[in-house]
Amino acid sequence: MTVKTNFDENRRNIVYKILLKITIIIFLVRKYQKINVKGK
Repeated sequence: MTVKTNFDENRRNIVYKILLKITIIIFLVRKYQKINVKGK
């Protein structure tokens, strides 16, 4: 039972990290696009 809980927690942590990375990437891309638009 504890092993299953641990596994679920690990999976949740992995998903959280992936979502965090995606959010940061989207934020950086938007920022980059805004700078590009201003440049033109």
